Amino acid sequence: MGDLDPSSAPAAHDKRIRVRGGLVYTDARSSRWQAGTQSVEASPKEYFLKVKLMSLSAGVDLPSGTSFGLVQTFGIVDSVHFNPLYDGVKNADGSDKFPLIIYPSDSGRADLELRVRQDVGRLLDLDAKWPRVIVALGAVAPTGGYVPKSSTVCLNETPPPDPGLYATLGRGVWWLLADIDVFGDIGAGFSWNAGFWTRTPLHDAAPPSAFGWGNETRATGGLSWRWRPARLTIAAGVDWQWRAQSTELICDPNTNKRVRTPNISTGGDWYDLVPTVRWEATEGLTLMVGVREPLHIDVKGTQGVMDRTFFGGLQYSLPLGSAPAAPSRPTLDPAQAGFVPTEPEIKRLLVSGKVTIVDYWATWCQPCEQLGKELEAFAPTRPDVAIARVDATEWGQEEMDRLLPGVPGLPVIDVYSSDGKLVARLVGPDAFKYAAQLPKPANAVESPGGER
Repeated sequence: MGDLDPSSAPAAHDKRIRVRGGLVYTDARSSRWQAGTQSVEASPKEYFLKVKLMSLSAGVDLPSGTSFGLVQTFGIVDSVHFNPLYDGVKNADGSDKFPLIIYPSDSGRADLELRVRQDVGRLLDLDAKWPRVIVALGAVAPTGGYVPKSSTVCLNETPPPDPGLYATLGRGVWWLLADIDVFGDIGAGFSWNAGFWTRTPLHDAAPPSAFGWGNETRATGGLSWRWRPARLTIAAGVDWQWRAQSTELICDPNTNKRVRTPNISTGGDWYDLVPTVRWEATEGLTLMVGVREPLHIDVKGTQGVMDRTFFGGLQYSLPLGSAPAAPSRPTLDPAQAGFVPTEPEIKRLLVSGKVTIVDYWATWCQPCEQLGKELEAFAPTRPDVAIARVDATEWGQEEMDRLLPGVPGLPVIDVYSSDGKLVARLVGPDAFKYAAQLPKPANAVESPGGER
């Protein structure tokens, strides 16, 4: 919950340690009961649950792609709850001995999450064309106050007061976490992401109920589009969550002893649509807002289910030390005759037996748009010339240094001969003069003045 944009990463040559911090605010509520996939009227009494959470995060990112992070959550849980355990228990004067409608509130610190993440690509020094894979291991420490669920009691046991909470900020147990996130580029500003997370409780909660939480699993997949000039990212994904059935200790009336029994109203799976908007306000500062919209809920027993949830937050990453200089690379002389590209992504664009124009463009480059229209109109007039376009919208300095070393900006036109050798590299306004670098067409006729 603390990392707003785990898909982002500094350039490979940036070896600085980074420290980061952030916060995420979540507002969730439940106003209905559900059995399986159907809404039900649980009782004629009132019911609602409101949860407000503030998660504070801190972490350290190392040049090796290893990061350490923690997330501490604080919150408030308010609810209205009908207490059926004491329904019908009366005083001598006929009044209710215990309140049947209670308004409990739990506030304070929730549990603490700790994780160690590793960027696999950084560890194995994989090429940037590979999807980015991040694996993580961690734990949840029971730092939040756990409110045990009231349950049936055996003879000679004093029943604990029912707090009436359908959710508590803490869950009273240690959990083991394991995560994997994968990010890949599609092009034209679009990218995809997928993730899988699982957590397992390491022991049962404290008595009286000694609640045994079930395993929890979550998977997600989605797409995002980045508008580079505004540093804006719009994303949408589908989130699936599954929880196993929990257990608790209840009194067996036949033996008057506590036995562990499945809790019939726990567990199920949820599908949510999660659109988000992220904005990199300044270098290192990211703001985010989003909503979690329920698509499908299938619960075990009868449970209160969450309605639409809103969340938003910010994160700031601060590099330690001065920025490193970009790695120096030899500058290609645009007039160098006979240069043959070695990069696979460029070699496969060249058409054997044809002159090839390679146009490097980006959505944020206005002259590129005009040049693209000119090339589109020019292509039908020269069937002996192939035109290939390379989208550099999402390029960083690493890609520019590798494919266009020494080039200050876009647009860029490369003209290659029919045998795959560079004829000219045209940069900026000179890119519009590409026609002058092309050989005359085979059917051209010279006029007496030397012009076609």
